[in-house]
Amino acid sequence: MATLAHGTKPGTAFKTIYQEGIYMDEFMAMMKTRMEVETQYLDQLSKLKDSWNPKWSESGVWSLISPILGHFEEEITRRNAFVDDLQARLATAPQSNTESNPYQLFENLEQAYQACSQADRDVQTPSSQSAL
Repeated sequence: MATLAHGTKPGTAFKTIYQEGIYMDEFMAMMKTRMEVETQYLDQLSKLKDSWNPKWSESGVWSLISPILGHFEEEITRRNAFVDDLQARLATAPQSNTESNPYQLFENLEQAYQACSQADRDVQTPSSQSAL
């Protein structure tokens, strides 16, 4: 918070809180994009799994390929759990109104604050003290 000799600049704390809200909104947007990427990847993995030949399990190569296919299945399961968890967390996260900027209310106080600060400095000069 900006602290001056005359006090705190109006709206400074609110501006900091508002900026933190912007950072959170940016993070939430990034996480939504991450979820979309994960969902697309899961779709691709599912299509790949659907292309598996059921006769592989009866062939001589099964002992070589089954660990890799098992890894694919585990990855699909793990990523599905991640997407489900992320969707649940995003559903309960508070949504902000990004179209309005409440800090603009305090920007209007800047000129009044500057005038008040100048008047305070003027009153503290030696010439003004002798006038009193």
